[in-house]
Amino acid sequence: MKRLIIIGLSLFFINSTQAQITADSITKLDSKIQESSGLLYLNGNLFTHNDSGNEPAIYEVDTTNGSIIRKVIIKNASNKDWEDITCDENNIYIGDFGNNQGSRTDLKIYYFPKSELLNSLIDSIAAETIEFNYKDQTDFTPSNFTTIYDAEAFVALGDSLYVFTKNWGDFRTNIYSCPKVKGDYALSRIGSANTMGMVTGATYNPKLDMIVLCGYSFTGSFIAKFSNIASPPFTNIDMDRYNLLVKQSIQIEGIAYANDNKYFLTSEAFQGTESLLSKLETDKLLSISSLEQESFSVFPNPFKESFNLSDNSFKSSQVIDLKGNVLLQSEINELKLSTLQAGVYFLKVMKDGKTFITKIIKKE
Repeated sequence: MKRLIIIGLSLFFINSTQAQITADSITKLDSKIQESSGLLYLNGNLFTHNDSGNEPAIYEVDTTNGSIIRKVIIKNASNKDWEDITCDENNIYIGDFGNNQGSRTDLKIYYFPKSELLNSLIDSIAAETIEFNYKDQTDFTPSNFTTIYDAEAFVALGDSLYVFTKNWGDFRTNIYSCPKVKGDYALSRIGSANTMGMVTGATYNPKLDMIVLCGYSFTGSFIAKFSNIASPPFTNIDMDRYNLLVKQSIQIEGIAYANDNKYFLTSEAFQGTESLLSKLETDKLLSISSLEQESFSVFPNPFKESFNLSDNSFKSSQVIDLKGNVLLQSEINELKLSTLQAGVYFLKVMKDGKTFITKIIKKE
């Protein structure tokens, strides 16, 4: 029997006063990297890779026109679902840990010397492999759009790698610590943050001792800054979250620290849009704390025919699918939920000029 993961019961608050920053589009990416997923800026060179099902290759990209300068094959690796790339002083790390259904038992991180990627005469590299699983995951039954064990982002910091999950189930990110050396590990969760969206990329800014995440939610793209990184990291997270506007882009996938407050971003080709390279300057951000949140209960969730809200003062409402299409729109007590097929949706409700959104699941 398929296990349904119950969504967290809090809704998050969004209104027009929420801080927003705009990234500047630079150029389209070469057609061979339309699924750019991870991003790394190193010694003035920009590197990226595609995600699932593509060849195990890293591409060096021209930052002015998006063309491919060089391709490097990781010759003893496969690309089951490469999702991010990061580095430390010595090595490059590639995260083959995309896990949309939460059913993978072969999660990997490949690593090899940084000097080999920076050597323009080398076009193939052999990598070592770190294998891992999540210590707190006990069920590997495929669960479309509900798993909390997908991941698309990580950074190298100190003597560890830190993996940030892409939680389809509750729009948070959980943080796991992984050793940097070859082995097979059960990773322990060391922290969690309410990013209010699905994290797709991460980068570390050593100048400001800050980790910056990128991702997307129903409301659009976002970035989240983790500052005041304690030792050991993530014992007391300070997070700021901002709406991110990237023109002609829907799905931001990669982020790379360039210098000072500047970052590169890539977006994947999606629903008619092309893969883009953009630039972000975070010194334009307002200094504000994380978004205000309010708690409401939706029950039961998952539901079969109907559900209830603990607060009856909500009036207008919408049910929206994962592509952003409005399927139902009515007073909250008049939604014809019986017409929905089993699946995952967003419930959007309004109250006092404010908008609240949460995920709901209809079961068969």
